Amino acid sequence: MIHLGIDPGKKGGIAGLDDNGELYHCSPYTPMALKQAIVNLHINDFSPALKQSHISIEKAQAFPGQGVSGMFNYGKGCGIIEGIVIAFAVPYELVNPRVWQKVMFAGTDSKLKTKARAWQACQRIFPNYYHSFMTARGNVHDGMVDAALIAEFGRRTSS
Repeated sequence: MIHLGIDPGKKGGIAGLDDNGELYHCSPYTPMALKQAIVNLHINDFSPALKQSHISIEKAQAFPGQGVSGMFNYGKGCGIIEGIVIAFAVPYELVNPRVWQKVMFAGTDSKLKTKARAWQACQRIFPNYYHSFMTARGNVHDGMVDAALIAEFGRRTSS
């Protein structure tokens, strides 16, 4: 089974894991990147696996201080994600950030801010993939980190 995790938004990410939790795909999110990730599964003869795959998408919600225009665009982007996933007939779930974070942040320093805790959890869970989560400038890409943790959450909770 293939497990995709998606952190939607401007700086979001897409990550794919196999049943053993090995990271095989990690990229910044764009609608074309999502479509390409799914199409690549077909091209690479993963079609049977795609039918047994599972996609976990972080549920869209408003953030304090977010403008109306920004929230509208964020919601629109989330709708595009669901549309692509539905078009390919892949099973998916919407996951509340607090739900996946509660599971995936176990064992991290609760004094840290959310993004730092996500990076700490990611380093522990995916120790061999440090460079997969970096930008070209060597900074951590928060969206790809979250996407990998969302994919791992989906792998652990889907049966």
